[in-house]
Amino acid sequence: MKKHYAEIDKLRGIAICMVLLYHSIIVFPVNLHEIPWCSALHSFLWKIEMPLFFLVSGFCISFGENDQNQGTGAYGSYVWKKVKRIFVPHVVFGLLDIVPRIIPNPLVNEQMEAGEAIWNFLLYGGSDWFLWVLFLLFLIFPAVIVCYRKGTAGKAAVILFSLVLYFVSGEVTDVFLLSMAAEFQVFFLMGYVLRREIYEKEYCKKALSALAGGVGMVVLYLAGAAQERMPGMLLFVTGGTLCFLWLAEKSRGIVERLLLICGRYSLQMYLLGGYVLVLSRTLLISVLGMENPVGIILGNFSMDLFLTITVTHFVIRPVKLFRFLCGLPEIRTRVQAKVLGCEGSIKYGDKEQ
Repeated sequence: MKKHYAEIDKLRGIAICMVLLYHSIIVFPVNLHEIPWCSALHSFLWKIEMPLFFLVSGFCISFGENDQNQGTGAYGSYVWKKVKRIFVPHVVFGLLDIVPRIIPNPLVNEQMEAGEAIWNFLLYGGSDWFLWVLFLLFLIFPAVIVCYRKGTAGKAAVILFSLVLYFVSGEVTDVFLLSMAAEFQVFFLMGYVLRREIYEKEYCKKALSALAGGVGMVVLYLAGAAQERMPGMLLFVTGGTLCFLWLAEKSRGIVERLLLICGRYSLQMYLLGGYVLVLSRTLLISVLGMENPVGIILGNFSMDLFLTITVTHFVIRPVKLFRFLCGLPEIRTRVQAKVLGCEGSIKYGDKEQ
């Protein structure tokens, strides 16, 4: 059974907080991107948040961990789990997002014709494109794992193939978001390698924990101005990951508890974030008339963080149908139950996943 790493849960929590902050820098009904520091922050968050999510997903993939997970039957079971966890929420929320875009209203910036919106969803992932790309990567990555386990030659082939995909991703078709799958696959692989080559070897994990913060800062510095180019972006994401991993490991108290909750509910927070943002930006700007960009960003972020967690915990989690539609699994570990404060109110297994 795969060991559970709380710091990876916290790293996922950091990633979803970055996503909420990224979306808080709004372009409607006021365009904060016209302010240089807002634009710079928005750009920084975009460059690190999605790669970080794919890296964490690669770290957590569990296909082929033991003999009974091998073969076509096991692959079918594996795919079915990903359908329930990722594809169902993608379809539900992707189609739900079409409704306010085809009905004229003052709350949504981007209006579409019904045909255009459906076409965009079917061929380009719609508003929840991240889930579709993640689903694609989960479908193909078992083949990558099989190759990676073929010794040194297999590892070299996988790494080289992933780098080639990354550098030619701009030439790959956008249909079914294959170009984005090619671009982000290398970060998915980075997460898998991080667990298999470092975290599963205790002495390597201890060395990384001791050096992550300092090494991350050095790598970020070296990336510097080169981050706009693809090799620089790889360095940038690597350095950022090491820094955030160090912060995740060092977090304690309220911050640690919040990051663990955000990590646990990250998918649901991602799905709900856009809808809550409509509420927060309407209240802050259209109702309260707020103009200060710092206040707008912090107000959006705080409301989105609080409401997405609250709705997930008190509305989605208790109802089986809502859990299914939103991709929320049952609590399976004592650690998760204790963090969420529901140790006595929900059944869970003793084995960690």
